[in-house]
Amino acid sequence: MPGRTNGAEAFTISSLRYSAPLMMPLKIAMLQCGREALEKVGLAEAEKRRTMGRRLISLVKIVWTVSIVMTATALGAHYGWESHGIAGALGLGFVGLVAGGFLSSPSILLEVLIGLT
Repeated sequence: MPGRTNGAEAFTISSLRYSAPLMMPLKIAMLQCGREALEKVGLAEAEKRRTMGRRLISLVKIVWTVSIVMTATALGAHYGWESHGIAGALGLGFVGLVAGGFLSSPSILLEVLIGLT
């Protein structure tokens, strides 16, 4: 009976009502392929999540590196300006830039902080 559906087999998209018989080719294909089709869908979802996670981690690494380098450069320039004027600001700002590049690695930064205590 193509006209009759129950609530569990029907779904609504854009206020149009589609019934389960329209989904039958997909269900049959999934049943024929069995576990392989489900694994492919699962692997695609897992890969998508992994890609999103990698992008998020890359974004955090970029923000961390930029913030550490900018902070080290600003501190060096400030100290140089206060103690030696414009030449000191340029020189110690450059030193801060290089030091910030090294300190942007969290492991090196933690070793430096442990060494200071």
